[in-house]
Amino acid sequence: MIRSEDAWVRQPIERYVAALVRDKPNCTAGEQSVVEIAATAKGCCLLILHELKQHGFTQKTTAGLELTPAAKDLKGFLSIELQALRVIGLERRAKTVGGTLAELLASPPSKEPHVG
Repeated sequence: MIRSEDAWVRQPIERYVAALVRDKPNCTAGEQSVVEIAATAKGCCLLILHELKQHGFTQKTTAGLELTPAAKDLKGFLSIELQALRVIGLERRAKTVGGTLAELLASPPSKEPHVG
């Protein structure tokens, strides 16, 4: 599937899959399939970025300066990857807290900055 000149992309994809699986241990077959979709989209992004590095994001046409077809396609693959990550639940996670509700309400406010 991957051309010999693009074989370099296998290693970053394998590292990416391993990292996602570490983030989602004991994933189901469905989650594993979504990880593979995310990895495929990531690989496509890497290949497109490599191509854009060599040839540029834009091209001159009779209408003026336009994005190359590869630059236009990048957005779609990034969206697919992001959507796959959301499907397997790798978005922001709730913080685990200990104690009863009464104990939590009675405790002083945290000094941690609010993020959100």
